Amino acid sequence: MGHHTEAFVGIDTSKLRNAVAVADSGRGGEVRYLGEFPATEAVIQKLGAKLAAKYRHLTFCYEAGPTGYGLYRLLKSLGHECLVVAPSLVPKKAGDRVKTNRRDAVSLAMLRLGRIYPGKTTWGPAHMKWLMAQKIEHREQRIAFEELLEGIRQESERVERLENAIREVVPEWSLAEVVAALQAVRGIDLIAAVGVLAEIGDLSRFQNPRELMGYLGPVPSENSTGDKVKRGGITKAGNGRARRILVEAAWSYRYPPRVSRDKQPKVEAAPRRVREIAWKAQTRLCGRFRSLERKGKRRTVIATAIARELSAFIWATNRELMAHRQA
Repeated sequence: MGHHTEAFVGIDTSKLRNAVAVADSGRGGEVRYLGEFPATEAVIQKLGAKLAAKYRHLTFCYEAGPTGYGLYRLLKSLGHECLVVAPSLVPKKAGDRVKTNRRDAVSLAMLRLGRIYPGKTTWGPAHMKWLMAQKIEHREQRIAFEELLEGIRQESERVERLENAIREVVPEWSLAEVVAALQAVRGIDLIAAVGVLAEIGDLSRFQNPRELMGYLGPVPSENSTGDKVKRGGITKAGNGRARRILVEAAWSYRYPPRVSRDKQPKVEAAPRRVREIAWKAQTRLCGRFRSLERKGKRRTVIATAIARELSAFIWATNRELMAHRQA
């Protein structure tokens, strides 16, 4: 195959796979998406050799990110030009506001050094053990890495102290019984229950679930004119802190209904009717989550809808608890 003059190779990098596209030189040059490839040195070398057999000159380009300059150094060693572009200088379509997830500082440091955690669940004991076992050659990098690890340890200890303090004072709270009952509900632990009740107060002040939903704000906005009713995004007019806790809890309903080993004691400690409500919430909301996914709804929208219904089950839990107390 004859050599063409020049090509520009764009790479969308990540820790595991790279998406690659090639553009021929000139204003009318063809742009082709080659696909995704494993982000390994061997694959990059093979791809570079394949393209070099077709083009006399190659210029690679990728966006600066957590993977650092390892790819840049590799491509330069193979004799190719490579540009690392600042994210702010990458052209974007007007109105494109999609942002990448924030990455933790330690994850950034590891990716820059080419260290990729092989496990599935991060920030647990296994992940921390892996981090502490990493051998870093350069003294300055090791110091920076140890400082980041120490910061994580300090924050973890601070969280533990605060949780212990909350756990100690809850039994003296007038809403302690409600805190215990809410922990039978999936997605609600001690901190979530305390957080919701600290923001809402006595749930009995709401006459029905809709009043509670209105207070929390996850209800659709409405713009009605005459006989036309147009519904939009949630109002966000209620208590934002309680709403965020319930949305976080709502994500647990994307999994099938089950009671975990850690959750079992909390469920068994609740009155029978509260346990029934908690299980009904599971079967209802887990099914609802999957149903909305099949309809093509975005997961963030689904989580908000589940949080809205979850607030109704929380209201019902409090009502049943009051009835149990009066019986």
